[in-house]
Amino acid sequence: MRVRADVRGDRPLGAGGAAIALPDECGGDFPIAVRSRGLLVVAGLLISGLAAAFVLARFDIRGARDTLAGAQLPPIGLALMLLAGGLALRSVRWSILLGSQPGERPTAGRVAPVMLVGYLGNTLLPARLGELLRAWLITRRCPVSLAQAVSSVVVERVVDTTVLALLASIAAIGLRAPAWIVQLSVVVAMVAGAVLGLLGAGAVGAAVRALRRAAGPAPRLSAALLRLSIAVEPIDGYGPLRMAAAAGLSALAWCMDSAVVWLTAVALSIGISPGVALLITAVTVLGTAVPAAPGYLGTFELALAATAGAFGVPPAQGLALGLLAHAVSLIPITLAGVVSAVVLGVRPRDVGEAQGLRAGDHEVREA
Repeated sequence: MRVRADVRGDRPLGAGGAAIALPDECGGDFPIAVRSRGLLVVAGLLISGLAAAFVLARFDIRGARDTLAGAQLPPIGLALMLLAGGLALRSVRWSILLGSQPGERPTAGRVAPVMLVGYLGNTLLPARLGELLRAWLITRRCPVSLAQAVSSVVVERVVDTTVLALLASIAAIGLRAPAWIVQLSVVVAMVAGAVLGLLGAGAVGAAVRALRRAAGPAPRLSAALLRLSIAVEPIDGYGPLRMAAAAGLSALAWCMDSAVVWLTAVALSIGISPGVALLITAVTVLGTAVPAAPGYLGTFELALAATAGAFGVPPAQGLALGLLAHAVSLIPITLAGVVSAVVLGVRPRDVGEAQGLRAGDHEVREA
């Protein structure tokens, strides 16, 4: 029986215990992962194309152009300052999640360029591969294990989604938003909150082990659950204090992002409240979770303009707001990511290593 081993000689996706290798027939083969990524690329291009076609057919492009022509620069400058502040808060949050003690964790300044490279990867690569890329790169820059890095990214995503959905739910109910916005935000908040509760209670590993026992002799499912249980093992050690700190920083960061959208609307003389800006931000971010072309082109604009329209913003102004808000958030972060990639010496091989993580092309360890 052939087995997969860690052919790269780097830290495995696990911690402690004796090393084991999984049989080939247990699933997670690299060709399957490659095909899956190819399908995601095609699906993303198709969805973005459909979204762009819908925007061109249903929105007043000339009116949007006229609205953009009257944009005022001072609010955009303030928006860029808040965007930088939000990135700084996210750097501090990731630093906290990467180490349990202040002396053990890397500083925010050390993790910031790696985080920006990850955001660049999310923009340019399919299936949010940038998240795995930054987890891989942080182990090269700081004394952090691969398991610790990956688990920190997973926890960060769950915390971020939960906090955003919770804030959106409160705003949607308070503003008496359309039913679909209330339902979307509440459902996402409940699901993500349940997962966050498991993380805070340190019960994720126990839940996965229970699923393994329930799976019985099914080899592929059992092997997949084994990999999952090993991967989530570090997650159980975060504790409620670190989770609370991460949630607080996420709330502040999302408020800053919402202020960016609000200031962008001010620059275009579009009258929306900060609460509506928060809802627009939340629905737009959730909308970018679907596969899309690089930079979420088309899907971002459609989600933002549709949400703004639900609050009475005319279609032309909604599209202008979507285009400008996308440019204000995407261009600076992309440029910062490119500069960070050059400074860190990121190579195409590093992207391949991150792809290998998703393909399961690494040795795992059993506790």
